[in-house]
Amino acid sequence: ITSELPPYGSLALGAADLNPMEVLRAYTVYPTYGMRITPIAITRIEDRNGNVVRSYSPARTRILTEQEAFIVTTILEDVVEKGTGRYGVRGQGFEWPAAGKTGTTNDSTDAWFVGFTPEFITLTWVGFDRKQRIRYNGTGGVLAAPVWTDFMKVAHEGLEMPEEGFPEPPGLEHVDVTTRTGMLAAGFCGMASYNEIMIPGTEPQHYCNAPREDTGV
Repeated sequence: ITSELPPYGSLALGAADLNPMEVLRAYTVYPTYGMRITPIAITRIEDRNGNVVRSYSPARTRILTEQEAFIVTTILEDVVEKGTGRYGVRGQGFEWPAAGKTGTTNDSTDAWFVGFTPEFITLTWVGFDRKQRIRYNGTGGVLAAPVWTDFMKVAHEGLEMPEEGFPEPPGLEHVDVTTRTGMLAAGFCGMASYNEIMIPGTEPQHYCNAPREDTGV
């Protein structure tokens, strides 16, 4: 990863071993609107009378803007609503606003799901102490997401569900783009379209089709 990107950006592909706490730490950026939080095990120590003797706060670091974090959150919401996490979350009857991501390593040796609501962020991992295949189709959506859902159902008992799950921060634009090309949509395009959330200045500059390099049109 370099600090200077080519004109059209870059994409890094590959795999790396991370423990569940490292993955969870990375995903704290999204429900906090851009703040990375380092999880800690103890937040306070109380005496026998309930008086707080010592308290601890996790480290917080600004990683993304509120707008950038919100856009990724909307993508992760799609994972729960209609993606690989739908069966394990919505299919198991969890109705709270939620977003998340499934994960499966090669040969189904690890399966995980990290998800969050406006109240909690939780990660579940399924696997063996020594790397070996869990089972056929041992994906994060099939194995880990239902475990996450069972826990989150209990964790949210007695809490009031918010009317708006993840409020949109100011400074974003809603743009109609075509489903086929991702360019600006218009009636003369003759293409299906949908509304996309974008940071001002990043929206497409052309209608219907991507610009041709030979003419710049």
